[in-house]
Amino acid sequence: MSTMESKGRPEASPERSSPSDAVDRLAGLLPDEALEDALQGLAPEQITGPGGLLTQLAGRVIETALGAELTEHLGHPPGGAPQGANVDPMELAKFSALAHRWWDPTSEFRPLHEINPLRLAHIERLAGGLAAKRVLDVGCGGGILAEAMAAKGAAVTGIDLAEKPLKVAMLHRTEVGSSTDYRLESAEDFARARPAAFDIVTCMELLEHVPDPASTVDACAKLVRAGGYVVFSTINRNPKAYALAIIGAEYVLGLLPRGTHDYARFLKPSEIASSARAAGLETEALIGMTYNPFTKTYRLEPDTSVNYIMTFRRAE
Repeated sequence: MSTMESKGRPEASPERSSPSDAVDRLAGLLPDEALEDALQGLAPEQITGPGGLLTQLAGRVIETALGAELTEHLGHPPGGAPQGANVDPMELAKFSALAHRWWDPTSEFRPLHEINPLRLAHIERLAGGLAAKRVLDVGCGGGILAEAMAAKGAAVTGIDLAEKPLKVAMLHRTEVGSSTDYRLESAEDFARARPAAFDIVTCMELLEHVPDPASTVDACAKLVRAGGYVVFSTINRNPKAYALAIIGAEYVLGLLPRGTHDYARFLKPSEIASSARAAGLETEALIGMTYNPFTKTYRLEPDTSVNYIMTFRRAE
């Protein structure tokens, strides 16, 4: 009598114990004769349980579909930032590693979820509403702000050079039925292809992560139409900002993963204003964002010593 007949199920072997083998076959990556071997050693819970075959297969199908969408937008398969792009590969890797948690409001991205209503209301107020506006979100990540603006009636495009967060954004867009258009592209390349195409350009929590912030500011200026708004948010550079945004937020309160920020890359408002003037933008508004660790709430107020939002307008 064979082993299968005597025990009802073959003994698990290294080749047969992983749902990933069956997922590979079902995704078309293994030859036909490998399917039976891939399935034989799986217990029922490995097929239907958490992290099992069905879960992995769904993830693979989604990843393949979203990869195809990125390829359609790019004209070539995704797989890293374009050569010479204004991007730090270590920064891309840092946020890509956390991408699957982007829409979890209790995760490392909790601060983004909590400040999003403030950012959204501020942008909407300055722009006189978002309905029917053409909006570009530069460095959109997983799409938290982009989708919120789309929900207000804006026609939103989100661009980023981190592939995994963009895939998360695309998946969430499908789940909620958002119309946001996501593209794997740099601000500089997009500015060459779509000059003066947007009423509003937002670039939130990005400047402190790129090697050449002035290049990003210039690209955003080229992307907005005459009379349109460009909105940046970033972190000031001074001892208080170091104490609160790095020591406090990353090491004491645990609001952000350690190593999220590099103090040397923080930017003074005067530095952004200088880059903006050179790009043809005029300062419209400057406001700070503060955090109260006792009430665990954020608010917008005149104090710009740590986090701040700076808005510019392109001359008519």
